[in-house]
Amino acid sequence: METGKGIYTDGQTAPSAPNGQELVFNDGGTMRAVSSARPMPAFLPAVTTTELTTVNASASPVTILLANTARKAVSIFNTSTANLYIDESGGTPSSTRFTVKIPPSTLWEMSLPVSAVLISGVWDSANGTALVKECY
Repeated sequence: METGKGIYTDGQTAPSAPNGQELVFNDGGTMRAVSSARPMPAFLPAVTTTELTTVNASASPVTILLANTARKAVSIFNTSTANLYIDESGGTPSSTRFTVKIPPSTLWEMSLPVSAVLISGVWDSANGTALVKECY
């Protein structure tokens, strides 16, 4: 496909990426341009079970979620007034070693592909909770 703006068969101009190239996706071997009439497809995993848990804030590392190979989605809301540092690699988090920093009163959703390993967290200070949703 040529670079630059493309034209749809319905006469609309294709949106362009910041580098000026047309945004496209592979639809079964056919390159298709993205438009409001033909949006980028989203492939989300089917979810059959959702579990909600609350984890009390701690200034020492705590387990947020145990390892789960069936995990398809995770979201964490930090109700604390302190930052929550998450390690989604199975390690031990700290304020200097973490994969995600969740500020106070903020929702974080794990990006795809979702990690199936142990998820741990630690706060700057022990107040509030983490409201955790795990889907599988």
